[in-house]
Amino acid sequence: EAEVDLDRDHYSLYATCLLISCGFLLATLIIYLLLPELRDLQGKCVICLILSLMVGYLCLVYLQLPSTSPNVLNNECVIIAFLTYFWMMSAFFWLNINSFNMWRSSVLAHISMSERKLTLAYYLAGWGLPLVFLTVALISHHLPINFIKPNFGVRSCWFQEKLELWSYFYGPVLVLLICNIVYFISTALYLWSDYRSSNPMPRIKSLRIKFCLYFKLFLVMGITWIFEILSSIDEEPWYVTDILNCFQGVIIFVVMILLRKRVWRALAAKRLCGMRCANCWQKMEDEETDNEVVDEQQLSVDNVAKP
Repeated sequence: EAEVDLDRDHYSLYATCLLISCGFLLATLIIYLLLPELRDLQGKCVICLILSLMVGYLCLVYLQLPSTSPNVLNNECVIIAFLTYFWMMSAFFWLNINSFNMWRSSVLAHISMSERKLTLAYYLAGWGLPLVFLTVALISHHLPINFIKPNFGVRSCWFQEKLELWSYFYGPVLVLLICNIVYFISTALYLWSDYRSSNPMPRIKSLRIKFCLYFKLFLVMGITWIFEILSSIDEEPWYVTDILNCFQGVIIFVVMILLRKRVWRALAAKRLCGMRCANCWQKMEDEETDNEVVDEQQLSVDNVAKP
């Protein structure tokens, strides 16, 4: 009985942490939607990532409730499990797209492609590929033959055996995280080689700042989930890693909103509910874009100076 109470407290704690995280993710999403300065191509990818993670966490809250964890199984449980699977897979695919776009905008900057085509391609990948995984899981779930099934609703509302968990979730997620690491290493080497030059272009400085920002985003989601995957190999749960994963929304809000001068300056220029922000916010340097403007102005001067 004491063990049952401990598990119940464990699930309740996770559900509470996830709800707090969802609140901060919602705040981050609202700020991104309010400020046009944040809705560039990379910003749109971040919005999709935050939306996927928030809805996935809300579904996980249901799975963590004491009424569903001790094998209280029904059709609602199975439906929520598949929704959780889709949204969590979407979050990792959008994290991968964020990493890829950062790599593309720096290493492949010489290859021009319209933002509209890139946005369409990203939407197809970010929503389409998780839908493919969901379709495979749904088909295998209803197959009568002996196959690797998700087994949602058999003993609980989520994966129970390691084979199922690794086949459908941890395996694909680990591949995506490894790809992210490759993208970031390649981007870091490119930016470092250009930045070491005697007169690095302002665009390179701006890309370097953006790279640091989205690398922090990867650290928040990527590293903690790598430890989460490693913890599945061990029989004992890693409570610290689990709590960090639950509070990802809080950390994302701090990294993507609170620590960005660009956000504070944009908020100062926009009156929210008729309220004026502090004047000092307007004077903050937007290092993410100001350097690019300087670079474009310099290019214009150079073009005019040419005979």
